[in-house]
Order: sequence, then C-alpha cells, then structure tokens
Amino acid sequence: MRYGYLAVAAMLPYLFLKIAWLAGSDIGVNEPGMMNTPGMLAANAVTGGMELAGALIAVALTQRWGQRLPGWLVTFPMWVGTGLLVPILMTVPAGMALGAMSAASDELQPWVYLVVYGGFCVQGVALILAFGAYTKRRWPGAFAAGPGVAGPARPLQATVAKGMAALCALSAVLGVYWLLGGSAGRPDAYRYTTVQVLSHVAEVLLVLAAAAGLAMLVFRYGRPGLGAALAWTGSGAMFAGGVMGLLPTLLGAVEGSGLGDVAALANGLTGVTIALSAAFVLAERQAAAEA
Repeated sequence: MRYGYLAVAAMLPYLFLKIAWLAGSDIGVNEPGMMNTPGMLAANAVTGGMELAGALIAVALTQRWGQRLPGWLVTFPMWVGTGLLVPILMTVPAGMALGAMSAASDELQPWVYLVVYGGFCVQGVALILAFGAYTKRRWPGAFAAGPGVAGPARPLQATVAKGMAALCALSAVLGVYWLLGGSAGRPDAYRYTTVQVLSHVAEVLLVLAAAAGLAMLVFRYGRPGLGAALAWTGSGAMFAGGVMGLLPTLLGAVEGSGLGDVAALANGLTGVTIALSAAFVLAERQAAAEA
C-alpha cells in the first residue's frame, strides 16, 4: 500500500479547514470573526503551509524521483514532522478516550478536534511507515544487522552520547518534577489539564528514548534500526517541543518563565545534537556497507 497517499488523504480535512478559515469562514468556530484577526490569519497561513509541505514530502516518499532528492530535503522536514506528530499519537487517543480533547478549548466546536487530531494520528502513522520504507530502500546499509565499523570518530561519539544522556536525564527529572506539582519555571496560575498531563508524560518518555537510541547506535548494541528510530523520534520531539515552547515568549504572547524557557532551549539544542550524532553514525554504517 502507498502509505504516502494515505497520509495525503488524511491531510485533506485539515487543509480544507485552513483554506476555509483563511477565506473568512467561521466553520467549526464558536466565536465569529476569531479567525479573521491578524494573528490567527498568520497562524493559519503558516500551519496550512506546513501541512501542504508535508503532503509534498509524503508524495515524494512514494515516488522513484523522491529517491533522487537531496537527503536533507526529505529528512529534515520529516524529522520535524515526526517530532510534532508522535507526541500527538501518544496523547490524543488517550485524551479522546477520556473525553478531554473536546474540553481543551471553548473557541472551537468539538468535531473540529476529532477531525484535526484524528487526521494527525492517521497521517502520523502513514508518514512513519512511508518514511521507514523509504530509508530502507535508499540507505539499506545504515540499518543492516551487525555492529558496523567503528570509525576514527568513535571516541568523540561516545563522549557526546554520554553528555546527551546526562542532559536528557536532567530534562526527564525536571519533567517529572513539574508533573508532581513543582512550580519552579511555571507561571503562578499554571494548572495542568488532562491533555497537558498526557503530553508531558509523552515528552519525558521521548526524551529518554532519544538518549537510549543514540547510545544504542554509538555503543553498538541492539538493532541499529531500533536505535535509529528511537534517536530520530525522541530528538525530533525534543527539537519541536523546544521550539514550540519558546515561541510564545519570543513572540511576546506571554512573559518569559525563566527556567521553563531555559529548559525549552536546552531540549531543542539537545535534540539537534542527538539527531546529528545519530546521522553521523548511520552515515558511517552506510559508507562501510557500500565499500
């Protein structure tokens, strides 16, 4: 089955809503005119553009010409997209089962959450399957069984992996502290909703997955495909979560929260470092297989 086409089909309802809102429609909106404000118009244009870019990547994953595209042109948007979609996959089904999604906001009608987040779940699964098949076709040696060849950069890679593991451990501890009610780095009036609790649990698990995946690749234990998947997914979520966590402060929508902003920045930078480190290891494996 062409999973890329399934992903595109799952994106269509979301794109329809974005186009309708940009055209001035109030479909699914409880507050008339809300989508016509400059901020919402800009947000809908950006997120709609991101979804359209995702649709183009999904098609590329299923076509032979997609194999000839520069690697970064496919992997970077997929990495960011994975970082955005996997936390949703981990939280939305449980949130819907608990009836928490429709209560997330009074501004949109409940069916909008079902359409939007249900579509995100389907496209997330479809894109992951499509990209997994794409990488195995394009870089089979990187994920082949076996320990691979330890290159001259192995000592540096080991040092980086240990440092990233320490940073991820600190991030996980901070996440658990907040889940247990810690207030440092949070606004005075901050209160967790059911959806936020599920989201933060997912964040902690993905941080740990990123560190474990990089360690598996660098220290060469377990299946390289599993290590790559954990490092890829966890680091993407750390980067995307860090950027999204900083945006409100950078845009002036909220007052900076000190420790919270530092944590978001650290998570984003750690995610980038883990992704690059894992990419170097996989590139070495692919080069050794080709040789």
